[in-house]
Amino acid sequence: INFITEEEAFIKKGSLVYMNALSEKGISAYSEPSQEAEPVAEGLIYGTELTVESLENGWAKINYEGKECWVNMYHMGSYGTDLWKVETLTRGRQVNLRQEAGRESKVLCKIPEMERLTILEFKNGWGAVEYGEYHGWVMLHYLTPVSEEE
Repeated sequence: INFITEEEAFIKKGSLVYMNALSEKGISAYSEPSQEAEPVAEGLIYGTELTVESLENGWAKINYEGKECWVNMYHMGSYGTDLWKVETLTRGRQVNLRQEAGRESKVLCKIPEMERLTILEFKNGWGAVEYGEYHGWVMLHYLTPVSEEE
């Protein structure tokens, strides 16, 4: 993944990214940019924030808990833009707006699919938004970055 929108929202050296995979066990990081390489770290969970040290063939070199390792960019998200659209790809066709940035936090309301949101703050794979009378947090996993023209 080299970009998020048609705008200059590139993931490059020094970019802050977050683990975007919803996996019970978490994702592994490897000694080389390949899933055949030795796992160096395991259990990187949704929202883990990492800084990209370099990129190679769809992999990002990162430092995790003092270990230099590689993660597949397929599992990563970027905070490259403030404008996002709800695209849940679920039967519910809506996303929860929560009081705090966490899956266990109280649900304030539901935001319907295709609604455009401006992210006010990013935190561990969550975005703070104002929606109607509410101020809360949405999980970025269920949103897609968009450009102003869309």
